[in-house]
Amino acid sequence: MSSTARGTVREALDDYPTPRWCVHRLLEAVAFPGLVWVEPCAGAGSIIRAVNEVRSDVRWIANELNELYLPTLRSIPNVAVAVSEDARTLDIGEGPSVIITNPPFVYAQDILLQCLKVKSATAVFLERLNWCCGPRRDLFRELKPSTYVLPDRPSFTPDGKTDSIEYAFFVFDGQGTFQILGDTPLIERRRRE
Repeated sequence: MSSTARGTVREALDDYPTPRWCVHRLLEAVAFPGLVWVEPCAGAGSIIRAVNEVRSDVRWIANELNELYLPTLRSIPNVAVAVSEDARTLDIGEGPSVIITNPPFVYAQDILLQCLKVKSATAVFLERLNWCCGPRRDLFRELKPSTYVLPDRPSFTPDGKTDSIEYAFFVFDGQGTFQILGDTPLIERRRRE
């Protein structure tokens, strides 16, 4: 999370759970293959649970460095838990079809570059829409990710506040398409896990 709603207080591990409706809108728009998916910055597994609500053909490898979340991750069906001190150097190996995450913003580019080494997988990152600009513009021109913009600002905090910037899923598929995802009713956006 960033910008004005965060204020001067930051979550120590940049731990802002992804609202399920964000993942649901993406999955309505993109038909990713099943099999093995990786979440390199799993937290308590909000992305994993959101995918599992609408997909039954995914097995997971969840990486998390915060030991407090490991029991929660291990309780989710079809999840193998990996523990890495740093997702920027995580060795994912070959085989997964999708790597999906909402990484800490400050490490997002490093984590992306690590994920792109896995040739079998499509990397999917939820980030601020302006992530593709500024110092990363040349990288994004080269990689040509498809961009799926959330039409509503997500809240990453229990108080339901949003920050002052738009978010998008960047799907590193080399296609370079741009789409605004479907609207989400306010009642669904306010629903907490």
